[in-house]
Amino acid sequence: MHKKMFCALTILLTIFIIPIQTFAHANLQGTTPSDGEVVKYALDVITFEFSTDIKEGSQFIVTDEEGQEIDVEAVQIDGNVMLGQTVEPLNSGSYTVKYEIISEDSHVVDGEYSFQVESGEETKDDSETAAPDYEDGDEQTSEEDANQSANQTNPTDERAVEDGLSPTVFIIAGLFILAGIGFLIWVIRKKGQA
Repeated sequence: MHKKMFCALTILLTIFIIPIQTFAHANLQGTTPSDGEVVKYALDVITFEFSTDIKEGSQFIVTDEEGQEIDVEAVQIDGNVMLGQTVEPLNSGSYTVKYEIISEDSHVVDGEYSFQVESGEETKDDSETAAPDYEDGDEQTSEEDANQSANQTNPTDERAVEDGLSPTVFIIAGLFILAGIGFLIWVIRKKGQA
């Protein structure tokens, strides 16, 4: 009889472990710049934030609207954040970012998104005479605004993830626990009757 109870408990534990491992993959939580964003400053750093930590070997590439790959310097990974810096700031145009990351559970997750740059850097020489004069305080404020917009992520791009697990997993797990308890009570009663 003890062998049957041991088998039942082993099966229940196996059922619990498999769904939890399945939902442990890293999901993209946000990027800077975000998907569809129009960046109004000279951009050279791209940042990703994921729902769980990611492993070394995760990477991304940036291509322009003509499909030419933009050189990205060494990619840095710190927990659930990955960032990389382009060799030169991006010129005005459309860009696509393709990423491939390795989750904590060694599952490979990939995806892509796009953004635009309208920095005005190419026409700087032509517009220098027409550029407005800023007082020191105004210039500092506009730099702070640019930095603040660089650190924001698009809330519509974020996905609602609770540590990689959805509420459905908890409901299913609860049902299995109840079924397991019921099974154990049934086995114990059968043993008592025998």
